[in-house]
Amino acid sequence: MANRFLKSLLGSWSLERKCLLFLGLALLASLLLAFYAVQVLASQLVMETTRRSAKDYANAVIAWKHITTDFNPLAANQALGAIAGEPVRPQPNEDRTRILELLRPFMLPSRYEYEILRIDDLLEHESLSARFANGTDKELINRVHAKLAELDSIDAEEAKRTLEKADTVPPAPPTATNLLAKTNAAKAWPAAIRPYAFEEARSSDSVYYYHPISFDKTCLRECHAALPTSAAVPTTPSLNPFRVIKVKMPYSETALWSMWTYSILTSIAICTLALSLFFIHWVLKRLVIRPLSYMKHISEEITRGDTKLRFSLDTDDEFHELSESFNRMLRHMTETQEQLQLVNSEKDLRVDDLARVNLQLFEANRLKGEFLANMSHELRTPLNSILGFSEVLQGFESLTDKQRRYASNIQNSGRLLLDMINDILDLAKVEAGKMEVRPTEFCILSVIHAQCEIVMKMADDKNIDLRVDSSQTEMRIRQDQGKVQQILTNLLSNAIKFTPEGGLVTVFCEWQNTDELLLSVSDTGVGVAASDYEIIFEKFRQAKGVTGSDGLTREHSGTGLGLSIVRELCRLLGGDISLSSQLGCGSTFRVVLPIVYRDPNSTESPKIAI
Repeated sequence: MANRFLKSLLGSWSLERKCLLFLGLALLASLLLAFYAVQVLASQLVMETTRRSAKDYANAVIAWKHITTDFNPLAANQALGAIAGEPVRPQPNEDRTRILELLRPFMLPSRYEYEILRIDDLLEHESLSARFANGTDKELINRVHAKLAELDSIDAEEAKRTLEKADTVPPAPPTATNLLAKTNAAKAWPAAIRPYAFEEARSSDSVYYYHPISFDKTCLRECHAALPTSAAVPTTPSLNPFRVIKVKMPYSETALWSMWTYSILTSIAICTLALSLFFIHWVLKRLVIRPLSYMKHISEEITRGDTKLRFSLDTDDEFHELSESFNRMLRHMTETQEQLQLVNSEKDLRVDDLARVNLQLFEANRLKGEFLANMSHELRTPLNSILGFSEVLQGFESLTDKQRRYASNIQNSGRLLLDMINDILDLAKVEAGKMEVRPTEFCILSVIHAQCEIVMKMADDKNIDLRVDSSQTEMRIRQDQGKVQQILTNLLSNAIKFTPEGGLVTVFCEWQNTDELLLSVSDTGVGVAASDYEIIFEKFRQAKGVTGSDGLTREHSGTGLGLSIVRELCRLLGGDISLSSQLGCGSTFRVVLPIVYRDPNSTESPKIAI
């Protein structure tokens, strides 16, 4: 579905547009991935910078608390001079409040706010007042508390394993270094809070950073001693005491700069995409489209017939190789075309010769047809006289038996010769298209019985049983009765001729369907080989079983025109003939004729009541 949609959408686009589209999509995807990665890294960098600023501010708050508690005006004045970059003369009696006001902006920026929070853990220390956290602050401080507890347990386990490992090592000579290492392993103690032991939260305009305060042993011993209320509570180094500085930092400025950063990145992406597409289009136009347009122009000129043109691309790349291949193909094509022209010229000459020979053959065939027709007509006149005189001779009572037999032979030979001449004349008429069809209405069963009576003497002479098989009592058709009789006579004569003595010849007649008649003649004769099915229907041809292996000797007499005339007559009447046979078992000739003859040149549809 997607492929069909893309083909319908992009099928009419040129190669240039398709390349720009797909390359543009690829560049856009690459830029989006790159800028997404930059955005993620920039966001992480901004948050890390924000955390660092919050941590520095928290440390500055702790330092400010110590400065305001134990204030030294001379040291503070020197610190101000160092920050300002100008030497400041020490003034021991300078007003304490004014110096703190001057020093506060440098240590505690006004845009940040802070607050010291604690949880209700019953651990009280001197000078460590703080507000009890509640709500979201309490939840986040509890997380910091849990992290610190986990870190302390990990540090304690590591210190224990280190101490056990030191005890299992074989004793070495007591030196100062070994004693110091063992002492440090036994007193393993985290010097500071780990960097990731903090929490943060964000609102629409501010970022809150929760930074735990670390106390070293000097602070706990001299300044922040534990009060009696916390003596019974178990503590760990990082949680005694536990105080957290909550730093509030404005986020609007960071969001503004982030928006500007995103806008700049988007602008850079658009400009990069536009410049890249412009450069790609220039390269594509110069290296691909221009050579293709040139090759298309040359191909069109060659198609118009200018085969002398050749491709000339000096690009030293694949297009140059393609142009050389086209040139070779064009040379081969022109050479082949010249050879074909020569061959066609020779063929034209030969076709002219064949046409002249064909005309001569057609004329010879026409003359042959006229000769056959004329000779057949001229031969029948004296032949009829011979037949008539032979009949007259047979009527003389003074003839001896031998003379009477001679007269009978003359009559039989004359009739055989007359049949041959009639066949030749009929075939000549069919080939010349002069055979006329005169349809009449008659009963086909009556015609079949009449034709069987005519050939009955031939069947009796060979002791052949001749039968008519049909389930109908009357079958009326509208056809040319004379030609149907001729078809039956030829088929019956052939069946009797090729059936040995004591055989059987059967004539079968039934309706094929509502408008066709099936007429078949079956015998129990010698049969026909499958390879001779078409040969026996050709003019002057007989099956090899009849003519012998050399095609010259014949076991049965005949011109080989009977079946050829039968097929031509069947087609003339609108039907056809077919054969099924098996050597040594007999043959069956099936004739299918239309019940009503339809003149090909007439549009009328004659009907008959059956």
